[in-house]
Amino acid sequence: MTRTRYGIARQTRARLPLLGLVALAVVAIAFPPTGAAATSDVWRAKVGASGANGTATLTAPAAAAGTLKLVLKALTPSSAYAVKVVKGTCAAPGTAIWSAGTQRSTSAGKIAKSITVPTAKMTAIRTAAAAGPVALRVGAGTKLRCGPFTGGPTPTATPTPSASPSPSASASPSPSAGGTMFMGPHFTVALPGGWATAPPPEGSSYGTMTFVGPGDQWLKVASWALDYTPAEALAAAIANLKAQTGADPEKIEDITMAGVAGKMLTLHATREGTRFHILEAVCVGTGRGQGRVYEMIYTNPSGTEAADRAFFLDVLATFEFGPGF
Repeated sequence: MTRTRYGIARQTRARLPLLGLVALAVVAIAFPPTGAAATSDVWRAKVGASGANGTATLTAPAAAAGTLKLVLKALTPSSAYAVKVVKGTCAAPGTAIWSAGTQRSTSAGKIAKSITVPTAKMTAIRTAAAAGPVALRVGAGTKLRCGPFTGGPTPTATPTPSASPSPSASASPSPSAGGTMFMGPHFTVALPGGWATAPPPEGSSYGTMTFVGPGDQWLKVASWALDYTPAEALAAAIANLKAQTGADPEKIEDITMAGVAGKMLTLHATREGTRFHILEAVCVGTGRGQGRVYEMIYTNPSGTEAADRAFFLDVLATFEFGPGF
């Protein structure tokens, strides 16, 4: 059995796998206007030698405030770290463009936080990145860790090329104008403007795609080659949620995924004093999805539950099995 922070990729039928779940963030960002269609610039940095201390992601919708998402590890436990975006490289840093303040690591030496970057500062970061290298510095002295940002101005996402795209997938509508159709190895799904693919969590299986949206929204779509009945898939999803959040689903509803009967789970979980609303859909595929379990999970720490539910159902309606490249 191969276990990761985000779930179990494969396991024998005798024991149900724990399907993946987002590592919950602890700071809420202002909920963005619904239906917004925009492009985002995305910069990513591996912090420390070869990313030994985690990652940082800067996401900035055009002409708007941005978000710095820190997922840091292997830091000095229970210590204060000044976080800055600077001009230059880690070897030759220049002046600071923006300070994200002082962030404190947990007793396990981790920092998991999303921080709003004011519009004016985001503009300054864009300008500096267009002129030369930009880096993230965390801490100082012997605790200093650094990572160069890569990426920058691009469309929110580009669909993964496929030699034989699914006709049903190409016909699926996007949840809002300006959206993008994403093709995974075993499914397609459409998301509105402002969403982008995120690096897959360490240890994720091939059939997993993660996405980040405006503010602090997070969505994961995954598929596993497992010969399960619908009841077994549902039991696996419930067990995983319980294992990772300590909470049981408060509501289980009938839904459809790509025209196949499935279940939608709703629950609340508390992490470090912040309460999260989590939605998960799970089904067993048929036809092109035969022999696979499919899962979609969404959370928006700063959203409203009614809007989150409506958005999740809109995205779920675009889901299709395939293309299977």
